[in-house]
Amino acid sequence: MSTDEQVKTLTKDEQINTRTVTKDDMVVLQKQLNKKKMTEPRAVLKRCKWGYPQVTFALSTAQKGVNSAHYKKRAKEGVNYEQEFIPGTLMWLTCPRVRDYVSKLESDLPTFNAIRRHFGIEKEEGSATVLEKADENDLVDLRTSHENYNNWLIEHDELLSYEEFLLWVSANQHRIQHEDDENEEAEEQENPKKRKRVREDVKIEDIQTRFGNAGVSERDSIKCVHAHIGPYMAGVKDLVGEHTYKAATEKVRELEGDIEDLDNALDCKKGCVKCKAYVK
Repeated sequence: MSTDEQVKTLTKDEQINTRTVTKDDMVVLQKQLNKKKMTEPRAVLKRCKWGYPQVTFALSTAQKGVNSAHYKKRAKEGVNYEQEFIPGTLMWLTCPRVRDYVSKLESDLPTFNAIRRHFGIEKEEGSATVLEKADENDLVDLRTSHENYNNWLIEHDELLSYEEFLLWVSANQHRIQHEDDENEEAEEQENPKKRKRVREDVKIEDIQTRFGNAGVSERDSIKCVHAHIGPYMAGVKDLVGEHTYKAATEKVRELEGDIEDLDNALDCKKGCVKCKAYVK
């Protein structure tokens, strides 16, 4: 590695802690994701060793699909799309190279199902909803990953307030309104179809209808491993993501030979040529 490359290389801590989103980051992200317009992420959770975004933390806003029939209908129902709302996924894997290698794992159905079986999921197909499971003991690591994700979100309230976390975990896009129980019960009786508001004093397990970074409604399922490797790379103890990262590392070794930098096994070897070209 040349001296110039060494200067540009970030340490492991810098890869996770350099979170401020810059103008150059936005240019790179738009190219990485092939989007002309996009909501600015709240943070870059993980950068490659060359300094470019790999995992971001982002919500959605009114601008996305605002002209669609669905959004217009929801606007008439009183939903304010001038505000951010809480999507199912909060951590986004943006690095084209990592996404490509993870896609290689997912597109190879025997490999993908082997990963799923490792975490107790037995159904032999790539559907999002998985109904057949192995012994309960085999599901521990998957459920632990979901719990670790919850805990990470709660601990990092500089990125997501606890109020917003409750909205996410309950799949409730409406903002929490603090009202006394009598007013709330009266309002619900008057309009039974109105979605029940989420209060901060509720138990998470009583309201949780989203699980993991993919925001799946079925707790014991793996929709895609992209949604797990992103949090793992960002510092979440996601055991599915860790397993996927190791599998992707083996795929790199299989296709490219020896890996010189095992600490950054999925990063570009000699600088992010594509990402570097995005910023002129």
